[in-house]
Amino acid sequence: MDGRRFGIAVALAIALAVTNAASATRVAIRGSWCKAPSSPAWTRVLARHVVPLSRTTSLVPWTLARDGRSFFATVYSASFSGVARIDVRANRITRIKAFPVPTNDQADGAFDGRWLVWHEYHGFTSFDDFTTWAWDSVTGDLSKIGGAERTPSGGFWQSPSRAPDVRGGIATWAQGVGPDGYTAVHVYDLLGRRDLVVRQGHAQGSFLLAGHLVAWPESPSRGAQTTMHVASTLTGSRVPSPPALRRLRGVSGL
Repeated sequence: MDGRRFGIAVALAIALAVTNAASATRVAIRGSWCKAPSSPAWTRVLARHVVPLSRTTSLVPWTLARDGRSFFATVYSASFSGVARIDVRANRITRIKAFPVPTNDQADGAFDGRWLVWHEYHGFTSFDDFTTWAWDSVTGDLSKIGGAERTPSGGFWQSPSRAPDVRGGIATWAQGVGPDGYTAVHVYDLLGRRDLVVRQGHAQGSFLLAGHLVAWPESPSRGAQTTMHVASTLTGSRVPSPPALRRLRGVSGL
């Protein structure tokens, strides 16, 4: 098939898919779903590659455990709702922290091979009300290391939607501390239990780089185009951005 005919075939396939999707939507709106059986190939995939525990328990995975057999997830079940480690081979849940309000809480975070760090979000309408937790997989210790700050009226300052990052025992996140998108970039030493604010401004979600560096996009003022900024996680001092980040403009998060 030549290139032109191939392009026409692809276009027709896309058009047919869109038409079918639109038809299915209209059927769904009328309240009469057309149920089709799974194909044999898809049935084989479900039988061999789906985590068995997910057949009976609601799981929301958000980071790997780096051991080739487990991951961290939000679990919702009758017996436990919260943050847990899921061992796929053993089909086992290791409970880490239960949610205060199971029907209203969620989580997202990262793992560096030892430390699991996450925001526990209270509510599904925004990311502004949260508590930041750290779990040491070696000792099993659970620590509260941060949380959202309240406004004078009792609400919470608006925070970037990015979850915390962690690398080599250092965690980072950005959170709202004032009006008009004013935020603070935190760098937390998990072993030393030291919280260092390396920047206050119109910063977005921070993340960690090799060489003890933390990076974040920042606007010079609310609504202005962002540029990338980098600081040392050891001292908090600003350092030049790596070449790969130096030319980025208008990025809200990486």
